[in-house]
Amino acid sequence: MIRKEISCPICKTSVLSPLFNGKILNKYDVSYYKCGHCKFLFTEEAYWFNESYSTVIANTDIGLINRNLFLSKITRDLINRNFDYRRKFLDYAGGYGMFVRIMRDEGYDFYRQDKYCENMFAKFFDISDFEKEINLNKHFELLTAFEVFEHLKDPLDEISNMFSYSDSILFTTEMYKEEYLGNTKNWWYFSPATGQHISFYSKETFEYISRELSCSYYNDQNIHLLTYKKFTHNPLSQTRRNDNIFYSSVRRACGKILQLLDGKPENIITIKGKLPDDFEYVKKKNKL
Repeated sequence: MIRKEISCPICKTSVLSPLFNGKILNKYDVSYYKCGHCKFLFTEEAYWFNESYSTVIANTDIGLINRNLFLSKITRDLINRNFDYRRKFLDYAGGYGMFVRIMRDEGYDFYRQDKYCENMFAKFFDISDFEKEINLNKHFELLTAFEVFEHLKDPLDEISNMFSYSDSILFTTEMYKEEYLGNTKNWWYFSPATGQHISFYSKETFEYISRELSCSYYNDQNIHLLTYKKFTHNPLSQTRRNDNIFYSSVRRACGKILQLLDGKPENIITIKGKLPDDFEYVKKKNKL
């Protein structure tokens, strides 16, 4: 049997034989490879992609709304603690624009980028609407890319493109464990029924990417940050989950009371939501 030599899409190391096979879209027998150098796990060339993306947002993605609500809290807290909340932000491969709309409603100047999906919730706030008005090169304080990395054919090239917009990339993707390998039924994130997940990462993979791009990598479970910004701490370790997220919301809603309790007025951030101004802007765009 002749072994097909294939190169790792990230570090270009040769991988001689697949680790295991899986059935994609219930009909394609697809090989999964693991790079021994950067620990990247990936499928063979995704010849089935056009079929997989006949619907850009998979019908099985029933957690989309809850995920956007959760990540808006995480992103808001990260920005308030570590970035300039007054600047512009970009949601990369932003899908229907739901996350952008949520963040704008919260008062953050977010914009959407997505070449393939219809912008339903953030119309007129797509970067394609502003390309002639602003210099997009390094224009954004932070770029978010939620549930994007597992879809990428050439992760290193795509990440480099993300860095052309911003010096910091906040993203989510599930990292594999060794016990998941061997069968696509071992881990729901393989998602063979949709065929859209083709790239899977370990912490070692992201550390390799950060070295290649000479940036820093921070991690908290399945939330990740690649950045050229200098921190003396892990900024993701400060993101407040569960009860602390609620407390963070209370701080913003009741800033003056908590200012008296904390005695730290510099920690209180009050941000005006953009919904009223955006409504007038969209009316003008629609000539209403």
